[in-house]
Amino acid sequence: MKTTSLLILVVLVGGIALFAAGQASDGHTGKMAWDLYRAVEAGQQQRAVGDDVESITAVLLTRAEATDAGLQILRSFGYSVIGAMGRFIMVEAPADRFADAEVGLDVLDFVTNASLPPPSLESAAPTITNGTAAIGAEDVWNLGYRGDDVVIALIDDGFDLDNTTLAGHNPIFYTITPSPEKVGTYSTEIGEAAQPSPHGTSCAIIAGDVAPDAQIHVLSYPKGTAPLGWIFAVHYAVYTLGADVVSTSVEFGGSYCHADGTGPVNELISRFLADSGTALVIAAGNWAGGSGSSRWHYEARFVDSDGDFNHDFTADADTAWDRNTLRFSARKGDQLLLFMEWDDWGADSHREDLDLYILDSQYHVVVGESKAQQFGGTSNPVEGVPGGGRMFVAPATGDYCIRVRNRAAAAHGEATRPVHFNLFALSKSGPFAFVEHSTSCGSIREAATHPQAVAVGAVAVDTQELRDYSSRGPTGGGLDKPELCAPDGVSGTAYPSFTGSSASAPYVAGALALLRSADPDATVNRLVRLLQDTATTSVDDCGNPVYAIDVLGAMRALLEE
Repeated sequence: MKTTSLLILVVLVGGIALFAAGQASDGHTGKMAWDLYRAVEAGQQQRAVGDDVESITAVLLTRAEATDAGLQILRSFGYSVIGAMGRFIMVEAPADRFADAEVGLDVLDFVTNASLPPPSLESAAPTITNGTAAIGAEDVWNLGYRGDDVVIALIDDGFDLDNTTLAGHNPIFYTITPSPEKVGTYSTEIGEAAQPSPHGTSCAIIAGDVAPDAQIHVLSYPKGTAPLGWIFAVHYAVYTLGADVVSTSVEFGGSYCHADGTGPVNELISRFLADSGTALVIAAGNWAGGSGSSRWHYEARFVDSDGDFNHDFTADADTAWDRNTLRFSARKGDQLLLFMEWDDWGADSHREDLDLYILDSQYHVVVGESKAQQFGGTSNPVEGVPGGGRMFVAPATGDYCIRVRNRAAAAHGEATRPVHFNLFALSKSGPFAFVEHSTSCGSIREAATHPQAVAVGAVAVDTQELRDYSSRGPTGGGLDKPELCAPDGVSGTAYPSFTGSSASAPYVAGALALLRSADPDATVNRLVRLLQDTATTSVDDCGNPVYAIDVLGAMRALLEE
């Protein structure tokens, strides 16, 4: 009835309410911001039709420091003073009072402008990703632990400075650039990212979401400087920032250490972590898939039953072609990367030499190859097609085959020791429609051996089941990796849905930050063990344990110790 009366009055008569509306249309807001002006206008209309006028709160800005005398004037004019500091005064009054001819803002010379209170913005961003609730982080906040005084560093090849969700976590950006001046030196530019990237941005959003009061530092490096840029970023995070947790979901399209953890990258990681309390959290990778996945892995010991120096992919095949090849399908223009490594890293002079070929399945012609010579030299036991950071482009739609040849054995006329190799294939253009052979076991590439280096696999955010593509152990050195698993397929990041172990790693980083905020002196090994002991456990198809983290359970166990 009140609304009906107001409409009739406004439309049919030209009384006070119409006069107030006419004032509004002129746009003379005086000292009032638009939001306050519209609220005052509504109050005038309520007064005109005899309705009760609602009280509103306003923030007044004064010309000089607010004084007690000024507050007394406001009270005498019928304003309830809420508080004052500096040039700010908050008051409450019936809405139309702010425009009153005798006591309104226009007669208050010491007031310069006024507005409705702005919305309150928390110092930490609210929960955004659905994985945060899935691991129990919100319940940990209710216990009083939000990552206070904990430093998290995230390393990726880029971050988006303008992403508003990431900005809500108040990150500090760094670009780490290798320096040519001296061995082991690099430059650091604070406040900049090497380049924009939704991948790094999404990882940082997750870590900040799980541990909203942690200090978030994001480090990137210029394209073309990996892995050195990445290594320097880890160095800076550990030595300069003194990070409690370093999270990285970066991996390289080549091999710098064998799956047993040996090699130059692992040596540096172990050196960096040796005298620190830093946890290095690394995405385990997504190489366990086969058909229907954009990545897959094959692992075997080189077997040559027919003495032709080619590996037998299918030992009982009727023809040498079928026996010596692994078939997969690709579309014309697909961008592919294949690389292979084998267990000959520690030798001063290599005795093993494998070559890698891609052949057209129909015509049996070589369309791609990698034939570096390792035998008798020190070249890394790695082959890649095409290599050099480029991608192999499929020349036609159809089936292709992979062949692995033991050139050292062929050159010397006899087989050498049974060499163990890992083959990785990636399609930048989408999933492989068909792969003849793939092996999920031993597909993990992130096999750093230092106990403070933690590999993280991916589980579904809703069921906590291990993803088919999530890389599995054991490592070539027999380590049980990944040590922990966390959600992927999550919403709320720079992607509509962020899948893969890249998304999982920052959840573990955030979980470790929450635990560290409760016990700053706890060792990385102790915190990882707590997460394992309280996890939802299962066993994968390779017999490896799967620990889907529950940070609330781990926190309770930590507080009870």
